[in-house]
Amino acid sequence: MDQLRMNKNQGILQAWNETIPVRTEVMLIDDFGKVERTRTGSTAWIGGGRVVVKVDGRAGGFDVAQLIPIPVQIVDQASDAE
Repeated sequence: MDQLRMNKNQGILQAWNETIPVRTEVMLIDDFGKVERTRTGSTAWIGGGRVVVKVDGRAGGFDVAQLIPIPVQIVDQASDAE
């Protein structure tokens, strides 16, 4: 992996781990375009040249580019509506 890409991935990794706690609700867009709601199951790490995170109910790590964190206010409002 070239130095520029390593530096970029280190920045993404640090930003993710500083702002997205483990167990955060996210929307996962899988490799086939299917969207599902799940939670992060780990901090981020670099795997296969990408920044990846484990998610509940799935094996392996998913590129953080495939994850959309759901803001806490939205999660709380959805819980209140049930």
